[in-house]
Amino acid sequence: GAAAGAGFVGALAVVAVWRGHAPAAGANALGAAVVRWLQTAAPQALDNVYPDATPGGVAIAVALGAAIGAIFGGMLDRLPEDHPVAWGAVLALATWAVAAWGVVPALDPVAGRVFEPRHLLAAHLAYGMILGSWVHAGRLILDPPAAPADAA
Repeated sequence: GAAAGAGFVGALAVVAVWRGHAPAAGANALGAAVVRWLQTAAPQALDNVYPDATPGGVAIAVALGAAIGAIFGGMLDRLPEDHPVAWGAVLALATWAVAAWGVVPALDPVAGRVFEPRHLLAAHLAYGMILGSWVHAGRLILDPPAAPADAA
């Protein structure tokens, strides 16, 4: 989950650059949830690297990614089909909806000014797909499929 959270920050950096901001804008937009002075700063202020907001935003994404990933891992065995990548995409859509229309407007309006819901969707899909792929790869390592029997 933490690795997927880091992937989320990476996806936000790509989206930030695509939107004309510096790569740090994504982490700063997240960090503004706890570094309140950034809430009232000009939008271009998000393009700078700050000793509090930038690592704070990364820490928020990694911690939330780990927590949501742990919940995801615990739920996965209870889901009707065992397709972690597909369920990761479903999780991404669910977390995106909660973030875009609940958490971001309430706790972090800076992120809402920098990223529209569709931009947040890209980062959430990256998170969900990385998380699902990580779980799938871990299962293949821990329990590799049996080699096919030789036909000879």
